This record gives sequence, structure tokens and C-alpha cells, in this order.
Amino acid sequence: MNFWDERYAGEEYFYGHDPNVFIAECLLNQPEKGKILFPAEGEGRNAVFAARLGWDVDAFDSSIQAMRKAQNLAKKHKVIITYSLEDLREFKPKPDTYQAIALCFVHMPPEFRKSVHMNMLDGLKTGGRILIEAYSKDQLNYKTGGPDDENMLLTPDELTADFDRLRIIYLEKKLTFLAEGKHHGISSVVRMIAEKQKT
Repeated sequence: MNFWDERYAGEEYFYGHDPNVFIAECLLNQPEKGKILFPAEGEGRNAVFAARLGWDVDAFDSSIQAMRKAQNLAKKHKVIITYSLEDLREFKPKPDTYQAIALCFVHMPPEFRKSVHMNMLDGLKTGGRILIEAYSKDQLNYKTGGPDDENMLLTPDELTADFDRLRIIYLEKKLTFLAEGKHHGISSVVRMIAEKQKT
């Protein structure tokens, strides 16, 4: 059993049933609905919320326990999501497919973070948006969630470099109060909305 299978093995939803507040706001204000991808989606809280809004949802994770709970959550809310088991490092979305791709606390070692982000960019349609919330490097001062490895935490400059082919609509590092299951308390996060332009 891998780390994430162990984390998601219980019946309790580790990060709760409700969507991440920032991702939810982005989806509610997205100018055009369509097909959306949730990489490393865990137990499905964001994917199910998007489906309830009328999005066509694809999601994946490496954990079979996460997939089981996401499917149960979708069934509870009477929506359909397409959920698969995938390795984040190897997953390559079909090009020009998604109106939005939402990465919610998806933390990776720097040696493959850039390539994963580039793969996600390729999956966006022209006019599609990348939505990100992640812990900043300052989160080590707060201990309210996230990796203990500073290299897996993010800065606005790193996101700007990774997504330099996109038009940045919004990018901010800020302190916020999170109440998402085991993510609880004052936290330092980085948030980004960026759009794919015509080449």
C-alpha cells in the first residue's frame, strides 16, 4: 500500500467533502464551462463540485483508495466524473482538450515539477486556464499542512517560470485560514490563474 492509499484508507475524508475555497471561486467565475481536469485529485471534493456546476470532469490520482472515495462522493451527489489511476509524473493529457486544469495542493519534487506543469499546459485549449493553489515556502513557519521539504513548496516566481507561455491573470502569495479537513489553520499559500493564448 502506498503512502496515499494509507492516507485515504479510512472512511473519513481526509480533506473534507467541500471544495477548496479558491478553486470553487475560480470555477464559479470561469467565463466558459467545458471539460476540466483535476490531477492528483485525491478523494474527489473539487471534481465533484465542478461536476455539480455542469463541468465535464476528468480526474486522476495514484491511489485506488482515493478513487473509491471520489466515486462514492460523486454517487452521493448524483453526478458523473471520469476518474482514473495515473502516475502524475507520467500522465500526459490529450493536447488541446481542457477548458481548465485545476491543481489543488499538488506538491512535487523540483526534478519533475516543471515537466508535469508543461504536460498540463499542453492539455489546455486556447483560452483555457490553469488554476493553482499550493503552499508557499513560508508555510514551514506555520505547520498547518503540506510537505516538510521546502523544495516541494512553491514561490510565485517558480510558477511564473513554469508557466511562462501563459498569460498570468492573477498570482499572489498570501496568508489565509484553511478549514479543509487536515488542512486547518493559518497557512501561507500561492494562488494562480493563468490563461493559454493563441500562438
